[in-house]
Amino acid sequence: PHAVTCVSSEIGTFSADRTSAYAVDTVTLSAVIPQGYTLSQYIATPDVKWIDRNRFVMPDEEVVIRMETGRLYSVPFFDGFEENNGQGRPVAGWLQQSVSGDSVWTANSTMTNYNRTPFDGQWNAILYDSNCDWLLNHFALEAGKEYRLSLYARQSGNSSGAYLRAYLGNQATLDSLKTIVIPSSSVKNGDYQLFTGTFTVSESGVYVLGIQGRGYSSNHLSIDDIRLTENVSHTVQTAASESGTIRLNKTLAMCGDTIRLSRTMAEGEVFIRYTVNTALQWLNDTCFLMPDEDVIVGMTVLPTHSLPFVEGFENGNTDQEAVAGWLQQSEKGNGVWFANSTQTDYYRTPYEGQWNVTLKFGNTAWLFNKVQLEADTEYDMYLFARQDQSNKSYANLRAALGNDADKDAMNLEILPATGLTNGDYQLLHCRFSVPASGKYVLGIRGEVTRDPMYVSIDDIHIQKRMPHTIRTANPELGTLTLSKTEAYVGDTVSVEYTMNDGCYFRAFTATPSVKWIDAKRFIMLGEDVTIGIDAILPHAIPFFEGFEEGNAQDEPITGWVVQSTSGSGRWEANTKYTDCNRTPYAGNWNGTLRYNNDCWMFNVLALEAGKDYILSFRARQDKTTGAYVRACLGAACHKDSMKIQLMKNQSLVNGDYQPVVVRFSVKTSGNYVLGILGIANYTPTYMSIDNIRVEECTTQYTLTPAANEGGLLTLSAGTAYPCDTITVRRTMNDGYAFCRYNTNIPVRWLTDSTFVMPDENITVEMTTLPAKPVPFFDGFEEGNTDQESVAGWLVTASEANIYWQADNTRTPYEGAWTAYFSAYGNNSWMFNALTLEAGKTYTVSIHAKQTVPATKSTAQTLRIGLGSTCNETAMTTELVPVTVVSDTLYQTIVADFTVPQTATYVLGIRGYAVSGYGIVLDNVRIAEKSNTQYAIFVADSVFGSPVVPSSAAMGDTIAVSHDIDPAYLCISYSTDKTVRWTDPRHFIMPDETVTVSMQALKAKTIPFFDGFEEGNTDQETVTGWLQQSENGSGVWRANSTKTDYNCTPYEGQWNVTLGYDNTDWLMQGFAFEKRKAYRVSLYARQDDQYKSDATISICLGSELDKDSMTVQLLPQTGIINGDYQLLETAFSVPATASYALGIRGYISSGPYYLSIDNITIEEIPVEEVTPHVSATSLNLPGADETAVRNALSALTLTAVDARDSVVYTFTNKADIWTIDWKLKEATCSLLSADLPVGYIFANDTETVHVTLENVGTGVHNATANTL
Repeated sequence: PHAVTCVSSEIGTFSADRTSAYAVDTVTLSAVIPQGYTLSQYIATPDVKWIDRNRFVMPDEEVVIRMETGRLYSVPFFDGFEENNGQGRPVAGWLQQSVSGDSVWTANSTMTNYNRTPFDGQWNAILYDSNCDWLLNHFALEAGKEYRLSLYARQSGNSSGAYLRAYLGNQATLDSLKTIVIPSSSVKNGDYQLFTGTFTVSESGVYVLGIQGRGYSSNHLSIDDIRLTENVSHTVQTAASESGTIRLNKTLAMCGDTIRLSRTMAEGEVFIRYTVNTALQWLNDTCFLMPDEDVIVGMTVLPTHSLPFVEGFENGNTDQEAVAGWLQQSEKGNGVWFANSTQTDYYRTPYEGQWNVTLKFGNTAWLFNKVQLEADTEYDMYLFARQDQSNKSYANLRAALGNDADKDAMNLEILPATGLTNGDYQLLHCRFSVPASGKYVLGIRGEVTRDPMYVSIDDIHIQKRMPHTIRTANPELGTLTLSKTEAYVGDTVSVEYTMNDGCYFRAFTATPSVKWIDAKRFIMLGEDVTIGIDAILPHAIPFFEGFEEGNAQDEPITGWVVQSTSGSGRWEANTKYTDCNRTPYAGNWNGTLRYNNDCWMFNVLALEAGKDYILSFRARQDKTTGAYVRACLGAACHKDSMKIQLMKNQSLVNGDYQPVVVRFSVKTSGNYVLGILGIANYTPTYMSIDNIRVEECTTQYTLTPAANEGGLLTLSAGTAYPCDTITVRRTMNDGYAFCRYNTNIPVRWLTDSTFVMPDENITVEMTTLPAKPVPFFDGFEEGNTDQESVAGWLVTASEANIYWQADNTRTPYEGAWTAYFSAYGNNSWMFNALTLEAGKTYTVSIHAKQTVPATKSTAQTLRIGLGSTCNETAMTTELVPVTVVSDTLYQTIVADFTVPQTATYVLGIRGYAVSGYGIVLDNVRIAEKSNTQYAIFVADSVFGSPVVPSSAAMGDTIAVSHDIDPAYLCISYSTDKTVRWTDPRHFIMPDETVTVSMQALKAKTIPFFDGFEEGNTDQETVTGWLQQSENGSGVWRANSTKTDYNCTPYEGQWNVTLGYDNTDWLMQGFAFEKRKAYRVSLYARQDDQYKSDATISICLGSELDKDSMTVQLLPQTGIINGDYQLLETAFSVPATASYALGIRGYISSGPYYLSIDNITIEEIPVEEVTPHVSATSLNLPGADETAVRNALSALTLTAVDARDSVVYTFTNKADIWTIDWKLKEATCSLLSADLPVGYIFANDTETVHVTLENVGTGVHNATANTL
């Protein structure tokens, strides 16, 4: 026999009828289960053959039996998952059995995304992804009764792949679930759906109910409110209401029935929504599915407000949710009015209090509320509104009355559509009455186009029209005069003041607040108001303001009158921000002014005649320029009263606070208004001010010169009052160079050697550099720290605080270190001192390159100067002018120089770089000029070679020419080392051998045609031509795809185009012969109406360079819009040779593109001509050579063709005539180039001989000489 072992259970006990058995014996189990629980199943290990749920057949091995029990529930049953659950843990109170996947049903109370919010209460159950899982529970059911199961479910995906089903069985095993309760049903996205099913059992007993869910993809399946009850009908009742009557299609219904609602409202009542006493599934606004319980239906109506009606939105709202207490209706867009208490951008700050309501762009929406109004009564309605754009047509508000909360019911307009502005809130006011007493729906319609972001409204008031009292206050400060003492809503009231002695007006006050039109006028609102005076009283001296008391962040500074003269900004108190140099100078507060604003701050001081006063404060900004302060005195707190100027505009610096100090006195004792003007243009982000102090000038402060080994520093005074002018002098020791003066606190320098004494002790020092002997060399290998200022040099920063730094990350020329200067359109100097002698020639050399491999930018430059001090303005001797560092390989920059006298000099190296680039330096060397000769080699080629000296010393200027095959044209020269070219034909010899190469282009033969059909890439530089830019960065580009802007080719598939704002040359070499004529032609067009905006010219030259294009073949010709324009011209050349032909394209900013196509050069026929001298008699007035020459200048020579037709007339050729009196003849050489194109002389040059015969009595006094 084999053992039968029963494992004890936590709930209940069980036993077997035998402790051992033989194979195929029947073993019977029996259990004792406590009340409230039931047997779920027995589990045998290993598996056995079960005869029924209590008996099995013994296998031929030992068996271990375990018992599973479950809670036994009775009907009715409900589980909303509200008890005993933990977030994300398996659902409590249910057995689970997985079919697929590794997830189970878990409880949820915190996750709301993916449609996981519970249907009712705080908890639900969810199943994730493509998992399939059963929830199982035991129920005691009775035969003869019908039961109903219902639950709510939804999913988060758009697919219908998620489903539910429910089955009934007699055991907690899937195989036993045979009876369908709810068939497999698809679960939808969106609101919860009600799933329900009915069933009966044939015998009373314990049954297992299983609910299976299956998810889909990455979605979530949620269920809630599982209910099992007897299937009985439930009542549907309506709650009593005086507002109206609700009608039901059923008063008795089964779970799952559709209940339809309708209503009749009492007069003046506005329906909002139906209400029910339990959670259920609404099919629409008037239909729901009957749950498995009784339902009571009520309704919510819009409450009627009595007057006065005030809405400031301060109660019951949730930030950025639909506004509470109002009905809404959208007319356009899907947005509604939202309550707002946190957003302040786009002018969304509330008018008063903490809340307002806003409507976003692209929406038109109504707000509705209900008020009780009476006939024969006038009412005032007003509210405050604004938008964030300046155009009133972009946003408007309208108000109307009606009998229902519907836009179509708004039939009594009380406020026409009114355009809104940005800036301060705009008061919208209307006066109205109604034809009959009753309840009216107020509708406020907001419309916002796509231009503004938001419309904001606040403080809506409706009240009966009546006068309100205006009172005055603060008689101890002054007297107020009102234009009215009673006023209606919307009336304008003016206020004037007369201040008592010693009181200075700051502003009017109003309690409660009113809408001010300007400084002295306000609009009356709907309650009594008291107008008072806010005044400044004179401050005794000493006076101090550190802004530490009474201020609020980002609000105007308190205790001062603030007046803006430019911009919308003002002096504001700050304790929060530290960026942009806004940290206070001392304490926790300061005053700040934002960019693009000019603003005054005023205060009143009691000053006495005969005393000197000091005004001082600390100020700074966050850039190097663009911020200034000014101080004045006046009689009133207004900019126009600032007649006594204490201090002109003083510029502020970046960095530490600088003391601003001025000494002043007054002629008569009395009260004066101190005005401090802050000017912040667009450059700085903020300027800051702190510790304003006015005190008698009775204290002197000490000045201490700091010792320096480079020289003796002396000051004009050892003690001084604030605002005294201090002069600094120096006597330099031999072998030192002066750099600059420094002070331990920032001061205002009047010149390089004078400054204004601040109101504190000060130490003055000077920076010097010891002179280095020559030869001098620095490869930056010693004493440097990566990304720190270069050691051993005085380095000055650019405006953006970018300067020469030591660098060991970029490739050096030699060694491991370089000096590096970065980008952003800034410059930086590095200075060093040298001892140089008169009568010697020195050579300075530097190896330099730029940092961007992909682009050889020409914007990076170096300059080397020599001067007496470490200052840019002192660099009066230019050793190397501004030189482009345009290569990513090191180039040698070399210059020779001398000095007029033996002394200490300062060498300065300035780098300039644009955004995205930088300069790298290495091996700075200064030495006496060496006579060492370095070899210069030339690279031979099939077309010729450059012509240069065989050797030269470093620093020599090398001239390059060439010996070239006549069939070629030189393009350019280059060297194997990167050298400094002073122009295309001259370079400076470096300290190493150089090989010079020449690039050449073989001249093309005639005829020539290029329609750009071969070898080109669309929108890339055209191939087969050299290009040279004269203006702009654009080039001629090949085109085969662009057809707009008149870019379609003239013929074929390709042409070339030049973009706007460019002047660019296309150049090519051609072999032309003398005694032949040629024609060049092309087609061109542009896309603008003005010919002057795009031109073409054609020139001839000896070199492939725009500056060589000296012979104009086709003058600058304007190009038209529309069809292509044919440009052509004929020409000949004086000698057979290779010539450069250039086509110059110019296009302004008017057109977008200039297009050309089909460039043709061809030979045209010529005809021979013979010159003849006209048979003209000349009377020579005298025998002197000048007279004869003048007479001969009128001689006419004609060239005629074979038909004896005059081809050309030569006149005024005195400049090419020569007169030989001994031979008595004149000669004139006529060249074919003088003829029009198409003709040549019979011989290449024709010489005409003219014999002069003297008929008179003497050569010098002849009176009748004739030819």
